[in-house]
Amino acid sequence: MSRVSLEWFGVMAGDGDHKPLLLLAANGVLLLHVLFVVFALLGGFLLRLYPPLIWLHLPIALWAGLVMVASWRCPLTPLEKQLRARGGEASYRDGFVEHYLLPLFGKKRLTSELQQGLGWAVLAGNAVLYGFVFLV
Repeated sequence: MSRVSLEWFGVMAGDGDHKPLLLLAANGVLLLHVLFVVFALLGGFLLRLYPPLIWLHLPIALWAGLVMVASWRCPLTPLEKQLRARGGEASYRDGFVEHYLLPLFGKKRLTSELQQGLGWAVLAGNAVLYGFVFLV
């Protein structure tokens, strides 16, 4: 992460007096990431109640699926890791899904096949959900 990125949080990269603020920002990024994933997976259910929400949900669902399918790096993960490191907390080596989500299902490693499968599941699941919401 560049110095400019940390300045966005009002903190100079080398300043150690802002460690609690950096850790708070890291936890905020983590919360944002979790909310993003939950909305990508389940936000389509809200379309029945409020159809214009599709303009927010569709790009988020596409991004979430494509990040996994194409093995792209979500910018929230390196941001959280850098904030944790600058805040003096140990960071994790793997990605967000592997570190936070896979352990919930008893998995320890995110293979490329599993990652692509998850991405396709997000895309296909949302396509089916959209069909159900708008066609049924």
